[in-house]
Amino acid sequence: MSNKNQLGKIVMLSLTLIFAIVHSGLASLRDKGEELIGERAFRVLFAGISLPLAVSTIVYFINHRYDGVQLWQVNGIAGVHELVWVSNFISFFFLYPSTFNLLEVAAVDKPKMHLWETGIMRITRHPQVIWCLAHTLWIGNSVAVAASVGLIGHHLFGAWNGDRRLAIRYGEAFEVVKERTSIIPFAAILDGRQKLPGDYYKEFIRLPYLSITALTLGAYFLHPIMQAASYRLHCPPDNELNCLQLPNHVGIDLNDLVNSTLPSISRGQQKKGDHKATIASGSLPSDNFDDFTTSAPVEMVTKSKARSDRSLAPRSKRRKTDAERKKSITVQENFKAHSSIKEVNILPPGTLT
Repeated sequence: MSNKNQLGKIVMLSLTLIFAIVHSGLASLRDKGEELIGERAFRVLFAGISLPLAVSTIVYFINHRYDGVQLWQVNGIAGVHELVWVSNFISFFFLYPSTFNLLEVAAVDKPKMHLWETGIMRITRHPQVIWCLAHTLWIGNSVAVAASVGLIGHHLFGAWNGDRRLAIRYGEAFEVVKERTSIIPFAAILDGRQKLPGDYYKEFIRLPYLSITALTLGAYFLHPIMQAASYRLHCPPDNELNCLQLPNHVGIDLNDLVNSTLPSISRGQQKKGDHKATIASGSLPSDNFDDFTTSAPVEMVTKSKARSDRSLAPRSKRRKTDAERKKSITVQENFKAHSSIKEVNILPPGTLT
């Protein structure tokens, strides 16, 4: 196993552990913190520390999710994409029952610790594990497993810690709610401790649930933008194209890699042997586009991406010498002879066109 694969898992677990300690630690100090500085100030402090750590962890996961060892690959199995999508959608309903009071989340109203027993809380009190399992199933490598193990461990601790804090705050009232609900989804319903009312669906017709639906759908369709933004966070502005690299990974379909790494390529352009791509370094396998075993990185950039960067580049960097133009045209003609590539645009190393 390469040092890169080992490093990816270690860093992923470390980032998750740091976030878990800070997030759960601050949550445990909430009562004392609110006494010292007030509810709104503590909420701002909590968010100001937790959110940057969460963003850093997510960005690392996006940029290194294919660095690990491939353990399984089920992307091509019919129904798996739909299963993962539905699981993620449901998990967000489970993940954010606290958003019932949206103004408290933004600290406009004074944040309070609530004891809920309606809506999704009838099904489960702490169901965040589903999101982790769905993403791990889809990616199927050791980095995703490391992230999932870290987050699931954090969620299990969070379930215990959350119940402990509610018990301290509400005492006997929480014990009654705890008896009628469950941590495992649907467990209390199946064993008869929770009875769903006939108009149960009405408990979901609320602004917070509608907001969660909109945000979840938006996050799904904005995955390409989120991934591109994640890459750019650590790419120098003058070398952005060279930062957008496809990872060298065995067993991952080219379509999936291009779609997840460079989402600006539409599905209609992602047919094998029909990729409008830029090859800045490395070489394409001659027979199998699914085999990313070459030692040098293969960089693929759509022509629209290149045009966008050209328009943003300084005027001095947009100029090409006659020699550079001639070299570029010659290399393009050589690559156009490759039977698997219909259109190729070669960029001189280290330059933006």
